[in-house]
Amino acid sequence: MRLSHVFRALQKWNYPGRVYIPLEKQNAWNKWLYYKSYWCQLGLLHDDTLNENRPEVQQALERIPAQWKDERAFRQRRAMELSMKHRILPESEWTKAEEDVLYLEPYVEEVKKEMEDFKEFTANL
Repeated sequence: MRLSHVFRALQKWNYPGRVYIPLEKQNAWNKWLYYKSYWCQLGLLHDDTLNENRPEVQQALERIPAQWKDERAFRQRRAMELSMKHRILPESEWTKAEEDVLYLEPYVEEVKKEMEDFKEFTANL
């Protein structure tokens, strides 16, 4: 089984969250910018490129389901391999603008709110 078949099976993402480029903002300029981004050509989603050293992202990654963690790891490993070989995916396998969902954003926002609440709580003690 070729790797592209495995990836096509994983492309049926069912993530909550908003689309990276909403439909009302999907004009020619935004789509051109999106497809010229390197991570799109490697098959990554926008949230796969977030800095994992930030504490709110670390906690958000702990909260997502195991299947999403596995899919994220697969996309990142494939992107690392392609990057090391100085290659990109065939254009048919690029992440499409309408499929790029910010799956981690709701969790990051939730963690940020909890951190703010904790700071307020500890400030009042």
